[in-house]
This record gives sequence, C-alpha cells and structure tokens, in this order.
Amino acid sequence: MFILVSIVVMSMTPTSTSNKLTDTKIKHLCSKTSNVGVCYKLSKSDPRTANVDVRGLAEVSVDLASNKAKKTHSLLNSSVNATHDSRLKNIYKLCSSNYNDAIRDLKAIKNYLHSGA
Repeated sequence: MFILVSIVVMSMTPTSTSNKLTDTKIKHLCSKTSNVGVCYKLSKSDPRTANVDVRGLAEVSVDLASNKAKKTHSLLNSSVNATHDSRLKNIYKLCSSNYNDAIRDLKAIKNYLHSGA
C-alpha cells in the first residue's frame, strides 16, 4: 500500500502533466518507490492505466490501495469475532482501527484528486 500512496504523492508535484503516461514514465515513477517491481506490476494490473495521465495513475493507485485496505480491514474484523484470545482480539482491534484510518485517509486523497486541486 505504501508504494501506491507514494505514487499519489509524486503525482501531486508540479511536474505532473496531463499527458498520457507511457510505460517508460510509469517505470520512472515506480523507480522512486521502495519496490520498483511491485509498484510497476500493481500499476499495470489495472486496465485503466493504459489511458491515464499522472493524476489518473494516482486515482488508480488510490483505488487499488483502498480495495486492499478494505479487504484487510474486513479480515481483521472477522478475526476479532472469531478469536476467544483476549490478547489477540485486542491486537486485531488495534490493527482494524489503523486500517480504518488508512481507508479514511485514502478516501480524503481521492476526494482531493476529484476536486481538481
């Protein structure tokens, strides 16, 4: 998820253009992340990246991160209900809360991107 958020942050820099991203540009953006291969693979996994600019790639990245975060959040909530170990239950609840915060932040980023700012 950090890789995807990195792309979002990079897309908000003044060097963003409204030009369609080439494969080379996507690789260049991913080269600024901590895991180039995963960034590139995730970016290319969504068919929308074929026709987007940097801002569009940021939106795709936020969507991908949000979907993963929601799935993990749901899994953590299920784990809270499934365990009888109070220590584990508290750990799951804390993690779930952190994912809830991440989901909220990703939604705020998406709203920002849609505002045209």
